[in-house]
Amino acid sequence: MNYEEYLIMFVGLFIIIFVIDYFLINKKRLNLIKNKGKTKKGKNKKIKSIGEIDYLIAKFHLKESKLNKDQVIIWVSIINSFIISFTSCIVMMLNTKKIWQFLIAFVLLFSLIYALYEIYGRSLVKKVGTVSKKSNNDSKIVIEAKLEIKTNNKENNKRKTKKKSETKKTKRKSDKNE
Repeated sequence: MNYEEYLIMFVGLFIIIFVIDYFLINKKRLNLIKNKGKTKKGKNKKIKSIGEIDYLIAKFHLKESKLNKDQVIIWVSIINSFIISFTSCIVMMLNTKKIWQFLIAFVLLFSLIYALYEIYGRSLVKKVGTVSKKSNNDSKIVIEAKLEIKTNNKENNKRKTKKKSETKKTKRKSDKNE
């Protein structure tokens, strides 16, 4: 096969994988999430989160409320279809043993996943913004710790004032005895 045939194969694979990934997988999951688990027929189904969106939110601390999930789903499907079609075309171009093709495909697949999602995540950070790195649990813990410190300080102050008053009383008694 020459390079033109590989290019045609790349475009064909890209379109097929995009259609399958977007319309048959991610769009259905997104509709389930938006409808809180109810299908068009009114049946309740288990809500399946979209792993790519969860990964981007967790890694880049994105504001989920400002995230346009419809647009993100389209880009995730484009990225996924590009990764799969590019990897398969590059591996098919190689005239090596199958074990080397699998090895190269494995390395290429994971490097493309990391690189493209890193680039897309950074662009989302610029568009959407990030949440502070402290989670609600961390801030609750900090607040509770501050309250404990304040109560401990109050208790220590009470103890100190009791000791001062006791030392004053003992001094008065010793002065009276003299």
